[in-house]
Amino acid sequence: MCLQSALSFLDQASALSDDAVAMMDRFAAEMLEDWNDDDDDVIADVARIVDDMLADNPNARFQSRVKRTSVGSEKVCGTKKICIGVPESVVSECVVAERVAGFPVMLPQDQKRSFLNARYLVWAYDICRYGWWQLLPFEVPKPCSIFGLAQRAIEWNEAKRANPGLKANSAMECRCYNHPGKPRWGPVLKTIGDLQVPMTMISSEFSRQKRRQRIEQNLAKLRDIQTNDPAYDRAHDRSYELILNGYPPSHLLDVSGNKFMIATKADTKLRIPSRYLVWAYDSLNQGWSGAIPKSISRPGLSVFRLAQEAYEWERTQKIFLLTAGCYRCGEGGKTHWTEEACERCHEWSLEEFWEWLRSRHFWRIYEHLKNASQSRKLNQSRKLNQPRELNQPRELSQQAGPSADFYEQADWSPIADSSEGDEFCWGEPFSERLPELVDAIGFDCPAEIGDVRSLVFGRRIEKFMPADNHTSFTCRFVQWWNNWGRFVKKRASKRGGRWKCFGSASRWQQERLILHRVGFALSRGVDQNTE
Repeated sequence: MCLQSALSFLDQASALSDDAVAMMDRFAAEMLEDWNDDDDDVIADVARIVDDMLADNPNARFQSRVKRTSVGSEKVCGTKKICIGVPESVVSECVVAERVAGFPVMLPQDQKRSFLNARYLVWAYDICRYGWWQLLPFEVPKPCSIFGLAQRAIEWNEAKRANPGLKANSAMECRCYNHPGKPRWGPVLKTIGDLQVPMTMISSEFSRQKRRQRIEQNLAKLRDIQTNDPAYDRAHDRSYELILNGYPPSHLLDVSGNKFMIATKADTKLRIPSRYLVWAYDSLNQGWSGAIPKSISRPGLSVFRLAQEAYEWERTQKIFLLTAGCYRCGEGGKTHWTEEACERCHEWSLEEFWEWLRSRHFWRIYEHLKNASQSRKLNQSRKLNQPRELNQPRELSQQAGPSADFYEQADWSPIADSSEGDEFCWGEPFSERLPELVDAIGFDCPAEIGDVRSLVFGRRIEKFMPADNHTSFTCRFVQWWNNWGRFVKKRASKRGGRWKCFGSASRWQQERLILHRVGFALSRGVDQNTE
């Protein structure tokens, strides 16, 4: 135990009398005067101070630093605000570093085992101090003292040796409890413990925290834009309130301005694998109705209901566009063990999906809500007998992504270079919007590895369309990339300024761009032949 940890331990004794606290401060000051890093008697000094403090207070209790709470519509973890608009179902998981009910060092029933291994005592103290009860693989009676918890951990480890099927005490295995003076994994354990979720939910909670941080960053940018706009009135900005809300609105607008539902009342209790939800949202938002199997395609389906239908459908058959890398785990070469999980493996509730949607498509969602709010105000000002223009396309900002007009008006004709096979590219106006196309669908696009890129594929896409003997989009794309790719894959340094003029794409970007064209073609029943 280092001096800093020892003093931190003593600092928690705020429930003691004023005289005891003064005594603690005096002894600590005396110890600090003669302290040096080579002094091995620090534990003995700390023990002496503790004995003196507790001499007149045998029932003294240290104070826990953790309290579950919420502040208005903000979720707070530690002392930092993580997100605005957190659903009520997860507010109970929120933590704030405040002093609340204390915990005893030792109870009367613990006195018979007053000599325990120091690492178990340090571990038990951390559990009690920070409220990391969710990390325990066993149940503990309340109230529980430091010595009682340490003894319970010892008994659990002994039982696990006899029965390996018992859950491991993962926190106890950290290096900081097994190698004195080398707290190598202390910060990792602290981070995991402060999440205040069971060990089985650590991966999911980490992903959620990243999404909340992205939302907060985008909110900060939005507030800056609004602050610099003298005509902006937040008090009447309904869209700002909606995007802060922890629950989605009843409808959103697709790229053509048509309404579609996120979830009905009956869908709110569903938990569906995230990849199906992302695909369902893209299909409804992009208008890829022709890419949805006819057996599950019905007018008015919500995102959650379509995702549930697709999940059931894929028990026996494949959905062509769902096989694309942007909807599957492992895109970009990021694989993991079967027993592990990533964002694309998690199951999402309505709150989690809305959280992801605001994180991934913040500006598009904000524009949708803003346009819908303006449309409602316009309709309220019209006469009752005037027809509503429900299908009127809305104009979206470039940050919000490409609209349907962009796909229909785009010049799909390539700039041909017949000497290099399939190496074609679109003109400069189109290439400037390539990032929007890439970011408009799927999960986050993987970062580029190396500098191997290709000119954007611009020839006919028959080779990427579904067929009886080709039911996987990714397989068709990989086959093209590996075979024909030798004609189109170049290193950026070899082409100089032409890459900047006409645009190029990485392997993952290229797949998403072609996926856009396939979805567009399937939905409109046209042959995207650009010869």
